[in-house]
Amino acid sequence: WYQRRVRGSMIHISKRCAALQKLDLSWLGSNNQISTPALCTFLRNVPNIVELRLSSCQMLASSVLETLAIYCSNLKVLDISYCTNGLHLCVSWLTNLKKLQYLNIAHTLVTTSELLCLLEKLNNLEWLLLGSPSLIADQDAVISSITENPCGLLKGIELWYWDNISFSCISQFLHCHGQNIVELDLGWCLNIGVHDILPNVAGACPNLVVLILTAHHETTDAGLLDLSKGCLLLEQLDLLGSRNITYSALKTVIMACENLKFLDVSYCAKLSVEDVANLQILSSSISIKHVETYLLRSKIF
Repeated sequence: WYQRRVRGSMIHISKRCAALQKLDLSWLGSNNQISTPALCTFLRNVPNIVELRLSSCQMLASSVLETLAIYCSNLKVLDISYCTNGLHLCVSWLTNLKKLQYLNIAHTLVTTSELLCLLEKLNNLEWLLLGSPSLIADQDAVISSITENPCGLLKGIELWYWDNISFSCISQFLHCHGQNIVELDLGWCLNIGVHDILPNVAGACPNLVVLILTAHHETTDAGLLDLSKGCLLLEQLDLLGSRNITYSALKTVIMACENLKFLDVSYCAKLSVEDVANLQILSSSISIKHVETYLLRSKIF
């Protein structure tokens, strides 16, 4: 009875939501509380919607994406991250959303060919979140496509766990897009992490605000010194798992990047508790996260 009531309410409410512009249903729809047909019916009645967030929604299916493509052409922000349920979504429908500026398809079952098609058709993208690409076999091909045929004026990109990207490919991407990049997530990009990417980032991304380099083991002090000269607008820096960085270089970064608000130096082998405490003294406005290396050294690093 309750589930029927919820589905009926969705359809009834939709008739009064013609002017609706933003909707967040993330983490709803479990246990079929909101059915796929009910969501499709709702979306047909909200043609003015510009922002839709459906992260971790079990009721998301290809029919929902088809409905969006046909009835919601004004959409600018779409989040369908973590929507898998073991089902493949026909994301090619999204090529009809020409005004899309923000797309989050992290942790979905999108394929290489589908993603390449999206990047070719969506010319206004500014924010692209693509974490955990389980079905993207040729990761370099995707990054090269963005580099050679810009899908928009990219301001932010998340490539969490893209562990097969080549260092040369991401370097070329930074060279072409770095001037506009504000947020860059290369966490757990293990193929890149065997090099120090910081000199490339510092030389290409003067407007960078957020940089995530989780598990980049070979980040160096020299790279941090480059960062302190080239990325002065930095507010968030994640260096979790860096083996070689020291107190001295981090001190330079903190002193140079006056907007820095968050620094993660957990599992950094050459940093002691005392080092972190001294870094905190340099600026009380910075939140520093530090978990001591010995706790997980034998298991992860």
